[in-house]
Amino acid sequence: MPVPKTDDLASYNAALLKRCSYQDAQAHYAKGALQGVLFEADFKAMHGLPGKPFDAVRWEWVRADGYGHVTIDGNHVYSSVPEAARERLIVGIGAHKVAVLDAAGRALAEHKRVFSKERSESIDAIGQLRLLAGRPRGWCNSRLRTQMPGSVAARLDALDAEGLRRDLRLLYDSCERSGLAATLDALDVLAREHADFPDFFQVGVLAARIADLGLDTAPLGGADLGCYDELFLGGGTDA
Repeated sequence: MPVPKTDDLASYNAALLKRCSYQDAQAHYAKGALQGVLFEADFKAMHGLPGKPFDAVRWEWVRADGYGHVTIDGNHVYSSVPEAARERLIVGIGAHKVAVLDAAGRALAEHKRVFSKERSESIDAIGQLRLLAGRPRGWCNSRLRTQMPGSVAARLDALDAEGLRRDLRLLYDSCERSGLAATLDALDVLAREHADFPDFFQVGVLAARIADLGLDTAPLGGADLGCYDELFLGGGTDA
């Protein structure tokens, strides 16, 4: 008590398991042995998992709205792609994920499942970028466009079809490697530091640094080149 509340069931379960681990060092109330030792004995007696994985997922046919979005559990909206507007789509509803597929079974988007009673809207930015890079005509009507910084959207709006395809592909590659948050942070940093619009190649490089090291991390020292200094700059008599 009180009943716990969470908007991320997977993280809550992981934290709950960690909180319960302290009981491993406590004696069982009836058997006297440590609970951790008893658990290990039970674990060894269990059957192995099935050879093939099983997805505990409920599959449903859902009609997308005019934006290509589907509504699950009455009040949670999940994106697919603009081209799927008004189409019948397949939705896989799991404990932690919601997958949206077209009628042929091709994946369109994947989202973290939302459980709150309040209405929500989830946009799969990376999935939308992947499809928009191949079908750039859907850019102007995509919800992803409204999530981009104004300068980015204006830059992409002004490109011809081939240029739009190229830059959307670069954005997708950056998001796939470094994540949407790091890519948007890189766009923001470069837009503030350069008068002209940043090149999307630069965005990808900076996003990788943000995701892996962060902007404020000191550069790595690198290899010790002292042996070469000694050899070529004054101490190389043995050469």
